[in-house]
Amino acid sequence: MPQHSTKQDHRPSWQFYPTDWLGNSDLGLCSLKAQGLWVRMLCLMFFSPVRGELRRSAGDTISSKTLAKLTGETEQEIDTLINELYNNGVFSYTEDKVIYCRRMKRESERLKLKQEAGRLGGLNGKQNTKQNLAKPEVEVEVLSIYNNIISFLNKSLYFNTIIEKDFFTYALIKAYPQVNILQELKKMEAWLTANPSRLKSNYRRFINNWISKTEAGNAASEGSCGKGPGKYEEVGTEV
Repeated sequence: MPQHSTKQDHRPSWQFYPTDWLGNSDLGLCSLKAQGLWVRMLCLMFFSPVRGELRRSAGDTISSKTLAKLTGETEQEIDTLINELYNNGVFSYTEDKVIYCRRMKRESERLKLKQEAGRLGGLNGKQNTKQNLAKPEVEVEVLSIYNNIISFLNKSLYFNTIIEKDFFTYALIKAYPQVNILQELKKMEAWLTANPSRLKSNYRRFINNWISKTEAGNAASEGSCGKGPGKYEEVGTEV
C-alpha cells in the first residue's frame, strides 16, 4: 500500500482555512457533535499511512468501534454521527469502503505533483549532462504541455480564479492523455463567451466534465464532435 506519512514529508501540520470551514454548507448542516468528530477524524487521517484516508498504521480502516474508544462515545453514537456527516456530503468512501477527506487527499497529491514538477523543471534547466541527455522525451513533453495550460488558465477570463491550478492541470494531463487539453480549454472559453447566461460556479468541475465527454466522443469516433458540454451541476466547496 502506498505510504505517505509525516515521516516522509516532515510536515507536523496541515493548512486549515477558517473561512472555508465556516462557509462550507455541507459541514454547516451537521451538528456541533458531528463537526467535532470530523476534526478528530481529520487528525487521524493526517497521520494515516495513506494521507487523507481513515486508516490505522497497519493500513486497515479505523472502525466505529475504534473511534468510540478514542472519543469515549458509544459505537452506536459514532455510527449516527458518521452517517450524519456522510449524508451531508462531508466525506467520501474509497472503493474498499474507507472514509477519506477529499481536500486532504487532493492536497497530498498536489504536493507530490509539485515535487515532480520541480524535479522535471530542474532536469529541464540542466546543461547537456549525461543525466539530462538520458531524460525520457515524454517528461519534456509533459512539462511543456503543463506550462502551456497553466499560462492559458492564468490569462483566461473565466478560468484564472481556479484554485490549485498546478494540481488540477497535472491531474487532467494524467487522466486524459489522449485529449488535447489546451485546445479543449480554448473551445470552452469560446463556448462560455457565446453563452454568458450559462457561466459556472465551479469551473474545475465544468472543465473535467467537458474533457471527459470529449474523450468519450474520441473513443466513439475518430474526432471530437466539438459540441458544448450541455448542462452541468453547480457544486459547492469541499472540505
